[in-house]
Amino acid sequence: MASPPAAALRIPYLVTTASSEDDMSPALQLQVRDTASSQGWQSAKLCEYPQVLVLMVNHGTPMRIATMQVLVHHTKIPTRIDVSIAETAPSKLRKLGYVLCDANDASNFNARELKSITINCDVAYLQLTLQQCHRNRFNVYDQVGLVDVALFGPSTHPSPPKPQLNPVHPPNNQAPKSPRSAIDPAALELYFIPHPSHLGTRLSLRQVVEALRIQRAARSDAEDYAGASAIKDMERTVCQCLVQLERLHLQKNDVVRAENYDAATLVNTEIDQVLGRVTAIAAESTLVGPQQGKPTTCTSGSPKKRRDESNPPTSVQATLVSRQRATDAQLATPPTEPEPLESALGMACADILDLLAPLDDRALRCAYSQHRSLREPAVAAVVGALQDQLSKISGARTPPGVTAAIVLKPWLTAGILQQPYHAFSSGSTFAVAAISTLHASLSTSTHPPSPEAVHRELLQPLLSILIQRLGDSSARVRNKAGVSMLEIATSMGVHPVLSSLLTSFQINGTAAVHWRQLSSLVRTTTALLEMSECSVEPSEIQIVDFIHAQRGFGHAMAQVTEAATQFAIALYHNLGEVKADECLACLEAAQRASYKQIVADDEWHQPPS
Repeated sequence: MASPPAAALRIPYLVTTASSEDDMSPALQLQVRDTASSQGWQSAKLCEYPQVLVLMVNHGTPMRIATMQVLVHHTKIPTRIDVSIAETAPSKLRKLGYVLCDANDASNFNARELKSITINCDVAYLQLTLQQCHRNRFNVYDQVGLVDVALFGPSTHPSPPKPQLNPVHPPNNQAPKSPRSAIDPAALELYFIPHPSHLGTRLSLRQVVEALRIQRAARSDAEDYAGASAIKDMERTVCQCLVQLERLHLQKNDVVRAENYDAATLVNTEIDQVLGRVTAIAAESTLVGPQQGKPTTCTSGSPKKRRDESNPPTSVQATLVSRQRATDAQLATPPTEPEPLESALGMACADILDLLAPLDDRALRCAYSQHRSLREPAVAAVVGALQDQLSKISGARTPPGVTAAIVLKPWLTAGILQQPYHAFSSGSTFAVAAISTLHASLSTSTHPPSPEAVHRELLQPLLSILIQRLGDSSARVRNKAGVSMLEIATSMGVHPVLSSLLTSFQINGTAAVHWRQLSSLVRTTTALLEMSECSVEPSEIQIVDFIHAQRGFGHAMAQVTEAATQFAIALYHNLGEVKADECLACLEAAQRASYKQIVADDEWHQPPS
């Protein structure tokens, strides 16, 4: 990532919404500061476009953002990124503009594009909309990816003068006492090694590190995680060698000033030995030279191999690509009739036709169709009919309101239990519309039923299913389930949804929850806590014991641990130290202290004006 603006504060954010994500590159990784250890976010394979990321800035508190920096993946590149912001709720987003991304073929996919975007607005929510991807021979599954997104506030004071290229140290010739917290790209350009396969060609340490990072991403994409781990160790060794080279360079300057040339010869020998280690790493990793310029083909034993111009795709990859092209050709021809519904869903739709009159059976079949040209207009029509019918009960007495919930439940339940994403997406849309409209209608009714009755008949059963879908194997389904819960909370208030979510899971030491469901559950709960304008009492946070019982605060999967860390930080942010400590009493004091240190860090607080 490029250096931030001088004296600018880096502003924290939470990723609250992602259209999809790859299992090994979830959106939560954008919150990791070290881009060397994080691959960032990548969309799901063969995803639909556009892909949307929503960031909650500074825990939902509006803050001035001067600049945003976006580091784009080197092969999974969007054609365009639209930027929208909101000062309050994410439903009030307004578009600022867009940036175009280069296809990166000029660099043979050996570089990553960094976009610096001027914002200069107070922002609580920021949305990035990534349009269709640039297709290339390495982006087999038509994905898009962002390695890092950084938000910076305005500079607090003028920029200091730029340092000289070769700073002169004071007479004591001491190096800075504080260790280098991040590798300086300029320092990587000062040292060179001979190319392992091209005589007369030299490589800078920057080229070595960049080639290793590209190789690591290639191995990870090919699911060769042992190879990716080995290359990561090589990167770490090269960075350690750089530190040694800088130290030896300072020592050589000292002895040369003292005219101790024998010692300078010995230091030069040590420098050659360190550079020899880097040369050995370059030879072992089979780096691609500047003339070749192509990402290295994966040579591991993994069944999935990186495609190259000289290597034809594997049969599995060829099948996937041909299948996707066939699907594209099929969808290019506008369909006229929807496909049949799954049996349980078809029966539920037949039972609901009277409520949705004048819509007919074909309209409902279109609403669940895989063809977007049929599905989107039909979904809008069903939502309109549903809102129209449910709004008519505002003047009715209690029984019609509860009866509507009872009648709707089988149909809505069947919709959100569907396995294909397009059917589940439509079902989730109908569930959100029904719950929101019914809640609004009953709140204006002259004789409204008790909230417990409607929650018991409709809200709780649907939320229980959505919670289960948080553990779905499809990242798109998991994200849609979480987004649906947040939309319900926006329309009817956070506390009913949060209460239902927190009480849905009871501690059961014998039943382990899958890490995907646990991670999504914690992320959704965190987003709900951040949305809540009212204080949540510690007695309401039963999920802490559940996360602790599932070993979520120190889980083997990094995604779960990172989600639990954000959840704990949200507790401290919303409840204060005393109540948050009470909630997290099951944790060790050292672990709570680490969370407090993150909250106490200046980056989590807006600087005084």
